[in-house]
Amino acid sequence: LLTTPNNDYVTNDQSGNGANYNSPRRSLYLPIIRNALFDMFQAFDYGDPSLVIAQRSSTTVAPQALYQLNSPFAMEQARHFAEMVLKEPVTRDAERLQFAYLTAIGRSPNPTETSRALQYLQKLSTYYEKSETDAAKRNLKVWASLCHALMTSNEFIYVD
Repeated sequence: LLTTPNNDYVTNDQSGNGANYNSPRRSLYLPIIRNALFDMFQAFDYGDPSLVIAQRSSTTVAPQALYQLNSPFAMEQARHFAEMVLKEPVTRDAERLQFAYLTAIGRSPNPTETSRALQYLQKLSTYYEKSETDAAKRNLKVWASLCHALMTSNEFIYVD
């Protein structure tokens, strides 16, 4: 349980920023600091915390996709997701892929997606063989890349 001493969330030009956004909790449970808003909230049009808003506006703009593709936060989450996928007690990449799809987007991959993903994993593994001699680290990098792709897909981001 994370606790914060009184006044640590008060930020202005005279005090420090006590907001801790580095948490495994869903964003729903994170603090909202008016003048220290989390970067992800800003990229995804979080409502102005200084105002009462009846309904949040819905927008899709390029910075949202760029944030998902390039932010250290998104990449770190993809690595954590890949670690979870690799801990699954299965032996074949196709089974891991099935688990990743079910976890990320709530469905199994179709045969075309399975084929493409397995080719991607193989090609990326071959590419990383040149720079990463440790097979476990290489495998984590490869799966983190695939998990990152799943986490930036429309099916992951938007609920239909």
